[in-house]
Amino acid sequence: MIDRLIKTAVQSNGKYCVGAVALDRKGGVLGYASALVDDRARRRRSLCAERRLMIVFRGVVDRIYVCRTNRSGSRLLPITVCERCAAMAAKYGVTIVTLG
Repeated sequence: MIDRLIKTAVQSNGKYCVGAVALDRKGGVLGYASALVDDRARRRRSLCAERRLMIVFRGVVDRIYVCRTNRSGSRLLPITVCERCAAMAAKYGVTIVTLG
């Protein structure tokens, strides 16, 4: 699961390589997501990986693991959850665990 999470993070198109995996209550993997950044837009828009998973798997997701890596994926880097994602997780009862 960690290897797939790192591969997903490296696919992120933003400055930071961030990936997330969503798990259900039984520990089964629901899906993986990377952060999306639209630099071409007039105002830079982004969508966090964990927020993408909470939107897609609303009501089913129990835990989300988030990691940030360097561009090559060889090292985990520190990451904190943004306020918007933390508020959304609290609203839906999702636990977000950061790796790194």
